[in-house]
Amino acid sequence: MQSKVAMVVIVLVGVSMSYTCAQESDSTMLDNDIYVGLFEQDPTFPGSYAGFYEYLDRKIKCSRQGKKVYVHFVLDSTGYVRKGSVFINESVSKKCADQIKKAFEESPQWEPGVSFDKKEKVNVKLLLPINL
Repeated sequence: MQSKVAMVVIVLVGVSMSYTCAQESDSTMLDNDIYVGLFEQDPTFPGSYAGFYEYLDRKIKCSRQGKKVYVHFVLDSTGYVRKGSVFINESVSKKCADQIKKAFEESPQWEPGVSFDKKEKVNVKLLLPINL
């Protein structure tokens, strides 16, 4: 990622109509163990999301493509990105996609999300925009 990241936000993924909701609360459980929605404590990266974007800048070296991509991933209850959960919803080269997936999957430990209802650390599905 050569360009500076203009947006420092994290967007929680909305619930797709194809999922069966397992419970009613401020957060919704998908696939029996992955939550989306509101949390008592949102997942956070050490040093804030600005720190995560700096980490990505160091790890992702795609050629300047001038596009924004959205990366979906699951942050598990221990604070690590779940292997195999990273999905990029825009078309990028295979080399660039591999760099993005590797950077996410090898990221340092986050502080995981805490659910309102159970007051415990949970797996959370997130969506993060990045500029290439």
